[in-house]
Amino acid sequence: MPTLIEFFYLDGIHLAEVTTRDAKGLRATDASGRQHRVANDRVLFEHQGQLEGAKARIETLSEEIDLPLLWETLLDEEDLATKSAKALAESYFGEVSSYHASAIFHVALEDRLHFRRRGKELAPRNAEELDELRKQREAEAAAAAERQALKDALERGEVDAELATRLQHHLRGQPDRALKEALELALGGEASPKAHWLLVDTGYLPKSSTPELLAANLPTTHPEDVKAHAAGLALPPKESLEEASFSIDDPDTREVDDALSVKQEGALWCVTIDIADTAAFVQPNDPVDGEARLRSTTIYLPTGMTPMLPEYLSCELGSLHAGQERPALRTSVWLNDEGEVERFTMEAKRIRVARRLDYEEADQLLKEPTDEVGEQLAALYRLALKRQEIRRGRGALLLARKEWKIKVEDEGASISAEPLDAKSPSRLLVAEMMILTNELAATMAQEAGLPLIYRTQDAPLEALGEIKGDDPATFFALRKHIKPATLSLHARPHWGLGLEAYTQVTSPLRRYGDMIQQRQLHAHLLGQAPPHAASELLEVLAGIEATEQQAKRLEAAVKQYWMLEYAARLSKDEPLAAQVVGKVKGGYRVRLDSCGAEGLLMESAELSVGGEVRVLLEKVRPRTGSLRARQV
Repeated sequence: MPTLIEFFYLDGIHLAEVTTRDAKGLRATDASGRQHRVANDRVLFEHQGQLEGAKARIETLSEEIDLPLLWETLLDEEDLATKSAKALAESYFGEVSSYHASAIFHVALEDRLHFRRRGKELAPRNAEELDELRKQREAEAAAAAERQALKDALERGEVDAELATRLQHHLRGQPDRALKEALELALGGEASPKAHWLLVDTGYLPKSSTPELLAANLPTTHPEDVKAHAAGLALPPKESLEEASFSIDDPDTREVDDALSVKQEGALWCVTIDIADTAAFVQPNDPVDGEARLRSTTIYLPTGMTPMLPEYLSCELGSLHAGQERPALRTSVWLNDEGEVERFTMEAKRIRVARRLDYEEADQLLKEPTDEVGEQLAALYRLALKRQEIRRGRGALLLARKEWKIKVEDEGASISAEPLDAKSPSRLLVAEMMILTNELAATMAQEAGLPLIYRTQDAPLEALGEIKGDDPATFFALRKHIKPATLSLHARPHWGLGLEAYTQVTSPLRRYGDMIQQRQLHAHLLGQAPPHAASELLEVLAGIEATEQQAKRLEAAVKQYWMLEYAARLSKDEPLAAQVVGKVKGGYRVRLDSCGAEGLLMESAELSVGGEVRVLLEKVRPRTGSLRARQV
């Protein structure tokens, strides 16, 4: 009779017929003809017989074994010591043949509940272990059943209220292992975005929702205690009232941070820049301050804004609305005709803005200055151009990237795309006055030894060559060369702005960093000790920097989605104007002039980066962030 052996091989027990044997072990051939070299210590059982007959005999004996009965017998006898399969076979069958021992071993390994394997032997578990293992297996079975039920529902697209709630919680970052695994099994790659759009399609999320927006979990309102605290705020005691000529903002702007005035005094121009004074209302560590620190910034999306401060404060009491008395920090700066600073002052004031302008109105008045406001605008624009030239002479990087204002209404039923004129005189005017204010705040803090955090930027390691401020290819090419701005306790140059010292204090209604920096200035101007040490300011600003960057990424991602959604509704048969942004694998990256959406132009011919092309849209998929076009 042939000699057979059973031995561990890969992930199971293998049966083979011995062909040769020596001191080092055996050579054996299995039923498929595969040759095995088996060391003596790897042999579990040795039988006499034929391969097929042996396998059938082991299976027949295995069916006779009631493993729980064998385990209970050992438990009753309090005999839980580790035993050989042969000893267990003798206890159960009353026989000790190799086939009986093998059957016991196979059943115990398959069961993996009543016995644990220790090498070639088996150890009965005690009652407590068995109970714990049973509970674990029941939990695993329940989890598997739950996972399968979720997978089936997701594959069918059947979402009920309970599943919708679980999906939303999971997509907002709450752990749900069963759901996560079911999503991966049912939806494959990019499971989270697909789950989000399933919720939109089934009506559990509004049509205006996007994956990034849901994941950001933006608070829809301020906590009640924060709103109550804001509602109890009032204007500070009235002091002398100063007039401000005008503010300039987008028509739908509700947080009005700044106002401007200018008048000629002899050979100089006195420019006044008023910034909303949040420090007059928000105190360190009060409820509004704590919530603002968590939010860090107002977030602007095509579907609306999520304010950093309660709306009563940011859009009403603290906002520089025309005709309303408001506290402000006023910077008065005297410039000569070349835009050079002769002197400046900063004061806490009570002001009233005479007139509100939007950028279009301001640009029209600049073209035709028919009244005193028009004349002031013209004077400020001339000075702003001089200030820009001064910065350019110091090496400033002057980029005027084209932007689009995307507005979504009625849950996405209506989308408008309005290009913003990057070269608008009034936008340049406001930008230069804000840069000047921040520069002067940094200068004052430096001279007074006032703790403030400066923003600095080192120059690139290599020369950038000629830079066209309105060329989209410039932005595409410069990203890898320009160093990021950093925070510093000490004033150092800011290469991109062409300034020796720079900070940020001009947007206190919408940026927490500006608000607490302004608080430092406010206290200093009133002769009070600064509320924050420099190290505390640095810690706070460094902490909120990541939150602000996340907010910017969210704004960009949601805006890009709605740009693509706008493009998807355009005619596929009508040629569209686009700009070539850069060369990429497979063609070129282009930006549509109508809405700013970017995508791939499949084109092998050589095109001029920065040039204009006419394209037809082939495929636009907002949900996957893709746009593909071909040249006309």
